[in-house]
Amino acid sequence: MNIYKNIIFALSFLFLHQSLIFAGEKDAIYVVDMQQLIDKSEMGKKATVILEKEKSQKMAQLENLKMELQKIAEEYAKQEPFLSDEAKLAKRETVLKKQREFQIKQQDVMQEIDGVFRREVGTILKKAEDILKQISKERGLKVVIEKDPRLVIYVSQEYDLTYDVLKKLDAA
Repeated sequence: MNIYKNIIFALSFLFLHQSLIFAGEKDAIYVVDMQQLIDKSEMGKKATVILEKEKSQKMAQLENLKMELQKIAEEYAKQEPFLSDEAKLAKRETVLKKQREFQIKQQDVMQEIDGVFRREVGTILKKAEDILKQISKERGLKVVIEKDPRLVIYVSQEYDLTYDVLKKLDAA
């Protein structure tokens, strides 16, 4: 199965290479580094601030819950030798319940932070995509791909649209 994938990849690479040799400049393949747009744009910097603020607030809440859990566990450890079997069982169940609540809250917090990240990055990417479509239409470009190091080994600066998109993204 892998040999077929390699053959298909090789053939598609040869086809792509041949089409670039005979293509005009407008038919060339252009690239844009979306990660750089996220990292360097004003929108990206604002998103980072929002994300860090949200993350620090949520982590502070988690830390408070963790301290509360530790306090309950320590109280149980001190009281355990003096408690009846029923009281030990009740106290142990309370500790376990608080541990489960903490774990659930921890998962919820991580999902909330991930949601904020996805929302902020999604907004940037949508705006960048719109700008990229506009630039492509204005210049008559036919192909623009993500500047992914697994796919793009080298690209001349004249075929990299990242800076152009970044300028328009920051101007928006």
